[in-house]
Amino acid sequence: LAPLSRDQLEELVAGLVARDEGLGDTVLRLAKKQVDTTQIQYQVQSLQMSRATAERYAEELEPLAHQAFLYGRSGDKRNAIAIAESMGSALVECLPPTDPDQVLTRVWTLLEQAFEAAVPKIKKRLERVRIAQLLSKWQQRLTDPYGPIFSDALRILSNIEARKKKPLRGKLGEVGAEGREGFFVSNRLSKAQARGSRGGHRRP
Repeated sequence: LAPLSRDQLEELVAGLVARDEGLGDTVLRLAKKQVDTTQIQYQVQSLQMSRATAERYAEELEPLAHQAFLYGRSGDKRNAIAIAESMGSALVECLPPTDPDQVLTRVWTLLEQAFEAAVPKIKKRLERVRIAQLLSKWQQRLTDPYGPIFSDALRILSNIEARKKKPLRGKLGEVGAEGREGFFVSNRLSKAQARGSRGGHRRP
């Protein structure tokens, strides 16, 4: 294992954990150690500044995207989201000049799969709000060159809210940005009215 880089070792451990959950708490702690994502943005920006081809983008970024996917599959939502969000945020602003063969579709698909695996484990609703709005923003930017990327991840988020009996304003992926943002923040007024009806008398 000596020739392997830290990223390669982390990817290896995450993959092993995904295959065999009985490897023990020690291995799980190693696999779930928080990764450093500070270099991802610089790596993507460097590709843009050098006017790299889409093929070069894919060659450099697909291993990282696959690492995010492995973390998601192993149950490590923190690292899966950290890598996927860092790469996606940088990449959506630094796309290659042209990609006629859509070679980056594989990268986007791996990032979506990382989110798909991670978002069901997010307990805080505000975090789900943030992720949904982020993916909706990316989807609007990427639909033209790459198709409806992130529709499945957004659908999972929508289903989570539906199970929790949160009213929706339209379906994610089928409405505009305003509808998607309303997906998670609807019903505030009705809740306020309900509280008002339970507490005290109305002033004349």
